[in-house]
Amino acid sequence: MPLRRLPGLLGWLAAATAGCCLAYEAAFFLAGLPGALLALFTRVELAGFQAQLAAPHILTRFPSDGSRGLYALYHGGWALSAAAVLSLGLVGARRAQGWLRLLLVYVVFWSGLLLLGMLCWFAFWRAGPLDAAARALWPAAWAGRDWRILAAAGAIGIAYIGIHQAARSLLEADPRRARLLALLGWLALPVLIAGWLLWRRVHAPSAVLRAAFTLAPPLLALLAGLPAVLGRPQGPPRPARPFAPSARGAALVLLASSLLFGVLAGWGGLARLVRRGDFVHRESARWSLQFESGGITAAGQARLASEADRRLAALEARLGLADPVPKLRARFYASADAKRALAGSDAPFTLDLRGRTIEELLAPDGSVSDPRGEALLLMYSAWGPPGSENVARAIARYATGGFHGQPLGAYAARITREEGRRSLGEVFETSPDSLSPLVSDALGGAWVESEVAARGTAMLRALYGGPFTVTGGRERDWDAYQYDNARRNAAPAADPPRSSFFHRGISFSHEPGGSRGYGSDAAAGQLAAIARLGANSVAVIPYAFTRAPRDPRLLFGTGERDDRVIRTIEQAKRLGLRVTLKPQLWAPVFTGDIAFASDADFERWFSRYRRWLLHYARLAEICDADLLVIGNELGGVTGREAAWRALIADLRRVYSGPLTYAASWGPEAERLRFWDALDYIGVNMYYPLANPGETPRPDSSRLRELVQKLATLSQKYNRPVLFTEAGYPARASAAARPWDESDGLPDAAMQARCYTVLFEAFYDQPWFAGLYWWKWPSSGEGSRFEISYSPLGKPALGVLARWYGRTPDHAVAPAN
Repeated sequence: MPLRRLPGLLGWLAAATAGCCLAYEAAFFLAGLPGALLALFTRVELAGFQAQLAAPHILTRFPSDGSRGLYALYHGGWALSAAAVLSLGLVGARRAQGWLRLLLVYVVFWSGLLLLGMLCWFAFWRAGPLDAAARALWPAAWAGRDWRILAAAGAIGIAYIGIHQAARSLLEADPRRARLLALLGWLALPVLIAGWLLWRRVHAPSAVLRAAFTLAPPLLALLAGLPAVLGRPQGPPRPARPFAPSARGAALVLLASSLLFGVLAGWGGLARLVRRGDFVHRESARWSLQFESGGITAAGQARLASEADRRLAALEARLGLADPVPKLRARFYASADAKRALAGSDAPFTLDLRGRTIEELLAPDGSVSDPRGEALLLMYSAWGPPGSENVARAIARYATGGFHGQPLGAYAARITREEGRRSLGEVFETSPDSLSPLVSDALGGAWVESEVAARGTAMLRALYGGPFTVTGGRERDWDAYQYDNARRNAAPAADPPRSSFFHRGISFSHEPGGSRGYGSDAAAGQLAAIARLGANSVAVIPYAFTRAPRDPRLLFGTGERDDRVIRTIEQAKRLGLRVTLKPQLWAPVFTGDIAFASDADFERWFSRYRRWLLHYARLAEICDADLLVIGNELGGVTGREAAWRALIADLRRVYSGPLTYAASWGPEAERLRFWDALDYIGVNMYYPLANPGETPRPDSSRLRELVQKLATLSQKYNRPVLFTEAGYPARASAAARPWDESDGLPDAAMQARCYTVLFEAFYDQPWFAGLYWWKWPSSGEGSRFEISYSPLGKPALGVLARWYGRTPDHAVAPAN
């Protein structure tokens, strides 16, 4: 292609990007239209109790009493509309003239690229709606990545043909029109990108602004076609080169493939729709109940029905409801995936308030995960909408009478002893830094209990329905209650120490996507595979995001919700696995480079870090986790010894088990000064095993020096060494650069060799407490043709099975 045509081509691509945005917006608008119509008439569940009219992008679930036709339209609409946009583009590229033809060709070009990307996503990363549909139709065939790559290869080729033909049509356009469109394309594209970034990064305070940010991209995309109209030449437009017969055939195949994949993408939801009839119906005295027939036995159904009646009677008594409400409806799920498909969420409970229905996900032991949902449904049925959702949740916690198996008053006293007294502004999230939800949940219920003790249950309805304000009198009464309650409820006897064990561990990573991450059925299956392998412990790793040192906040929004983490811990323990809870930070930079110029900046950030760690310490204690990791590779701040020792003391008041810190290999691990305050010396083991080009050997001088170095560190602090992470990517340079999986050709044999060398060098050392291999994805993905750290589908998995099949000759206990 001559260089003189390059500016025109770049201009076409810029305008085509705007056309792609239009196609994307149009497809998802049409797909969301059924949901928007449903939202006008249906209350939807967002966070356990919120019920509001919602825009399409907010609608999170289909109502349980909706028709099958609307359900199918809602779940399959986006696929049908995307296929319609592609069809219009292909027809327009063949027959139309002028700016409409140009814009439609852009749509074909970039929609083809989107389809190509989605196919690659499906083939290589086992994600997206196509994967969900494939697993629903052929679960055995799609377990391996090689099958998916083979199936997607033909469709990828077809998508490429369509892209190629659309690009040829673009290059045959009128030169004058091309120049004008290029000019506006170059001007519009930066504005378009800026608008998208602003919409994604800024939480607009106004619905008008949010709507403006949403509408800006398609409006700009439409403007990109106007220069073709304004610059129309005087004579008739030169027609674009028509598609050759072979190209027309390829375009038809592309259209058919798009329709096929659209149907498959929607089939995941449609196939699950059929399962609406796969429930067992049972009537109890107070409930109309449905049970997922595949996961709940007849005896379990009878037990759940009886317990539901008893819970409802107890809730009515606690709330002072004299007149029983009419029968409520409940649907129980043993499968998180089934609940997500039919209820729109895998949370412990979701509510359809208009239908007086609760959908509950059972815990791994078959019990109801959180009875608060039943209390919320009961109050709504008896009293109507609440005045404050926070207060409604607090009353619901009071109605259950306890918090994770402990009386409310006793647990509130424990919080006061461990963290001090908390204001009502903190409890009900009216302060800038909200509390841990585990703290606010328990304290909210305890506050309602104190109000009932002082004023009786008659005040509950007014408290539920009225606006809530924090007054000086309420704060004084609450402060006095916390002080007296802590005196009345003495500290319980210390928990017995957790039994020590050698850690044959796996770092079990949450993979994004509800059907793949923590708490999912896929994750439960992978935990079972880990147990069969011979491992005896898993590290569960929830994340938060920090932009430190620029911003002191820790931002939450990852998929590792507390209920998912708790469910994963419970699943692991039912399989006989121990659990290490290892909260970590994501950051735009390597976390070890985070450092602060002033003490004040560090203290602002560390106060939030402390609160975040205390939350997970409380969760670890509730779930009886076997080890808590208090930080991961934060070498830029671990030099502030006094702050970390104070944090460790705070954590030990909340969590009764052993603690460690996951230090980065090298200077941080070797120079950390507060190892004596912890129970293990935790090292993320990414020391090189060999020089570049060398074959790693367990008896090499490098490995002998490393073994001696860690043995000396263990002897100095009288603490065993635990590899909190150890891992090697499947690439040729894994032994020399184990921390790097960014590039290179796959080499699964080198990964297996590194596993073997590490085991041979360290497994039987008397000061060695075990290790956690990085990493085993909750989705179960892995292939010998990828360079990731995952051992799945690679020879390294066999090495793991051989070594984890036996315990070492020594037993290392943590220091107490």
